[in-house]
Parts: sequence; structure tokens; C-alpha cells
Amino acid sequence: MELPTYDIPESTNTMIKLYWTPLIQGPLTGGIALNGYRVLYKADADIEWTTIDSSTIGFTYITPLVPGTFYTFKVIALNKYGVGMDSPTVRIVAGQRPDPAATAPVVTIVDTYIKIAWDSPISNNVPIDAYKVMIRTKDLQFTQQLVNCNASETMIVSSRECFVPMVSLRIEPFNLQYTDPVVVKIIAHNQRGWSEPYNLNDEVTGAP
Repeated sequence: MELPTYDIPESTNTMIKLYWTPLIQGPLTGGIALNGYRVLYKADADIEWTTIDSSTIGFTYITPLVPGTFYTFKVIALNKYGVGMDSPTVRIVAGQRPDPAATAPVVTIVDTYIKIAWDSPISNNVPIDAYKVMIRTKDLQFTQQLVNCNASETMIVSSRECFVPMVSLRIEPFNLQYTDPVVVKIIAHNQRGWSEPYNLNDEVTGAP
């Protein structure tokens, strides 16, 4: 058996969709058809394994799980004579993609810069490893200013703030004029994926 893995979009704080590559009938199945698979899992604090027997398809849903808890999983193939060898184990935390913070980002003018600051999102038990900070352009599209606000950088992830020169918003791709509002959209990322956007900030005008 190969190493099992999990379906990121379908896994949540209390459920993991575990899947594996089904075996083809042959030497690895004892030369006969399989009856199914057995999934074993346990939390880090557990001594005994919990067992789930699954059909011959290559996935199963494991629930209920405790949010934020790490679990170890392995899979065993079954035929009419008994069980095969254990697969390698995989350790997975029960978690899901972030939820946006309840508060909108705060945009202020600091000298010749726009300061953008935001609160931590709800991480859903998987650490936040990046953000996207997107500024609305003249034609109402949102794009990043990566020179000064690359929110995948560790320092910005930690501080949750960045400073964007006003002059950079006057040129492509933003093309904002003095009276145009500066509107910011933020999304957060963890190993499970990207959050929905935060609420938009209160508009700041006169900045560029």
C-alpha cells in the first residue's frame, strides 16, 4: 500500500476525507479480488487505534474528529484470507481553510505612504502562512502591490501591516487620482487554502 493522503477542500475541523491508491488484483492482493480496505487512525494522545472498514473504493470520510488535534492514519487491504501489510502512516491535523476576520482592514495615511493593517483571521487550527493584500484600481479591479506589500513574506505575515508609497498608486496598474478612494481587499491562507475576503475598508480619499 502506498502512503494515504487527504482531500484538502473536503476536509474540515471535524472531518478528514482520507484517500489512497486502490490496489490492482495481482501479487499485492494475494492474486485474488479485495474485499475492501481497513483504515486505522489515532490521535497523538491515544494508545489504541480506531478502525474503520471501507469498501473497495479509494477513500473514506473519518468523523467526528476533535478540531486542532493531530491524527495518524494508515490503510490495510483486505481479502477473504485476511489483512495485508500496513501502508506508511500519515499525520494530519483536523482543520480547514481560514475564515476572514470579523473586522475590515484599516487604511491610513502616514506621511507619503498608505499604511494597510489588518487583524488575524480565524485560522481554523492550521497556521496562517500568507496573505494577499489587493488594492482596487481605477477600473475597479483588485491587484497586489508586491514591491512594498508582498504579504507572503514572513515579516508582513507576522506584523499584519505594510506601507505602500502613494506615488505607486498613481501609475499602472492602479492609476488612482487624488480624489479616488483607496479600497483594500485581504484574504488569508493556510495549508488548507485561501479564505473568503475580509470586508472592505472604509474608503480613504486624497491619498494618492
